[in-house]
Amino acid sequence: MRKRAAASAALPEATTARTGVTFSAAPSFAARLIDWQRVHGRHDLPWQNTTDPYRIWLSEIMLQQTQVSAVVPYYQRFLLAFPGLSALAAAPLERVLEQWSGLGYYSRARNLHRCAQVVTEEFGGVFPRDIAALQRLPGIGRSTAAAIAAFAFGIRAPILDGNVKRVLARHAGVEGFPGERKVELRLWAIAEERLPAMQVEAYTQGLMDLGATVCTRTRPSCADCALAADCVALRTGRIDTLPTPRPRKTVPRRDATLLLLLRHDAVLVERRPPLGIWGGLWSLPELPAGADAARYCATRFSASVRADEPLDVIEHGFTHFHLTITPQPCTVLSWSARAEEPGLLWLPLMDAGGAALPAPIRKFLLGLGSWRGRSPLPRPACGRGGGVVLRTGWVSSLDPSYATMGPPPPPIWALCRVLGVLFEVLQLVGQLISRMLPAELDEFLQHLLGLAFGAQFLDRLDPLHRIAPRGRGGQLLRRRDPASR
Repeated sequence: MRKRAAASAALPEATTARTGVTFSAAPSFAARLIDWQRVHGRHDLPWQNTTDPYRIWLSEIMLQQTQVSAVVPYYQRFLLAFPGLSALAAAPLERVLEQWSGLGYYSRARNLHRCAQVVTEEFGGVFPRDIAALQRLPGIGRSTAAAIAAFAFGIRAPILDGNVKRVLARHAGVEGFPGERKVELRLWAIAEERLPAMQVEAYTQGLMDLGATVCTRTRPSCADCALAADCVALRTGRIDTLPTPRPRKTVPRRDATLLLLLRHDAVLVERRPPLGIWGGLWSLPELPAGADAARYCATRFSASVRADEPLDVIEHGFTHFHLTITPQPCTVLSWSARAEEPGLLWLPLMDAGGAALPAPIRKFLLGLGSWRGRSPLPRPACGRGGGVVLRTGWVSSLDPSYATMGPPPPPIWALCRVLGVLFEVLQLVGQLISRMLPAELDEFLQHLLGLAFGAQFLDRLDPLHRIAPRGRGGQLLRRRDPASR
């Protein structure tokens, strides 16, 4: 430590042009980064200022391939739903996916849930301190394990997420796409070399912050960078070319036709397979390529429907391909009970906002309910036996006889909106009460409500059965499969 301090004192200094803060131009990469983080780093993110492994782990998983600004509201909402590891491990996957819906990369949510169960079952609900043990947990790679170990336990280990790769590639002048194995190994070696012996938490956070706020992918603020004095990319004029971008490939396109089947105020959704896009989420049933919608519904659901004009396509981009979705509305003429089989669910349109749906499907469905007012979608035509079909004008998913009357007057819409807001408040109050009350009293009150208002009242208070009574320690006392409704 004395030799390092003496060397630093003998070296020149660099002053950032905009901030006027002076940083030592010492070979100690870590020292300058720690100094910068103390003054200019981020210190008020909701997962900072804690050593709770659960909160740190949750934030690191959410931040994988997702920006901080997008993660913050999901992180806060997730903690309200699952305040601890035991609550997350005991929750059904359906409820976890609901809280994750819209954040993307849903395999992270499934791994998160499984990881909570593994830590609970194999480690007694306590995250292991060993980095190798952390890496063996579902959804945790080398960099994530190192970040958890550094922030939760103060363990010295290198990280190498996307922002860090960019900082190191520019500062060391590393050519090549960081996703290539050879380049990645070199960056890992550099990350190992530059680790400080102490203050690993501040150093790790500084690397993340510098990459996210200063050494950005486009238009980096080199004048404000604490590492500018010996940055190879800056000195050689290669800031715009390092790190080497991913080799360009033609993004493949895929097409899918999804069935839009409405009955009263609900739409038919099915749970997607656990693997593949939107794994484990609810979505509209997919019509096989080239299949006739009416024949398909007759074969699969023993239902009589009439296919109507397809709606405007929905464009959605994934990391490796682009998806074009064509919604195919159908007039339901008659329906059988086969649509109540596991994996299928009549989802009330008013519950679409909180259900475990892919973001583009949720956005589409939220525009369908007549209780939300006019829609740019086609006007409804009525089918006998329940359901309204989209044709031209506004949309109604209520009783066919009501749809023939046209849109209700504005005061009715205003009343519906007010009632909708009150219902949302009632749901939140119900969730809070369910978590605060002892399990036995909670069950008793729900029993009284059921006697007073009927089971349908409780089903409406608890859409998709998201609100499950919990005992001490977050254990579920009752669990119902939404597909069984």
